[in-house]
Amino acid sequence: MLFKHSPVILPATFSAPLLHLIHVQDFLNGLASLPLMKLNLGCGKDMRPGYVNLDLFQRDGVDVIHDLNKTPYPFEDNQFDEIIANNILEHVYDVVKTLEEIYRI
Repeated sequence: MLFKHSPVILPATFSAPLLHLIHVQDFLNGLASLPLMKLNLGCGKDMRPGYVNLDLFQRDGVDVIHDLNKTPYPFEDNQFDEIIANNILEHVYDVVKTLEEIYRI
């Protein structure tokens, strides 16, 4: 279970917005405990621990080999919370299509 809501007894002076904030805080605490999915797109030699390292070429530390000019990328919609894409746009044929794929994943 992601969230724990225990009964809270509050004085009558507390308002409904405060109760809402308590539930929002539970939600945020639950999100903080989830691992972030991070992608290092076109990593080259810059392997990052804790990231899925994707590159066109196989080398030590590359997790996924994929040509960024071929869409769709081999990931589900909204799979990543963070994407690093350093120095890749000058290597792709269609910048708009690449940005759409980054947005999708």
